[in-house]
Amino acid sequence: MTFEEYLKKKKINPEAFKAERPEEYQKLKAFFDGSGEANFNNAKKFIINQIRKEFHLK
Repeated sequence: MTFEEYLKKKKINPEAFKAERPEEYQKLKAFFDGSGEANFNNAKKFIINQIRKEFHLK
């Protein structure tokens, strides 16, 4: 699973997130690529919930 697929699964618009906050997007993508979905989800759950509120996929 790619980071973009993960964001869509979590109902986050990856294009809007990347356009609005590219540095945070790249940091999270690098962490996701290095850790995998399960570890990323456990480590970044709070951050993902905050991002979902701002960049909700419609």
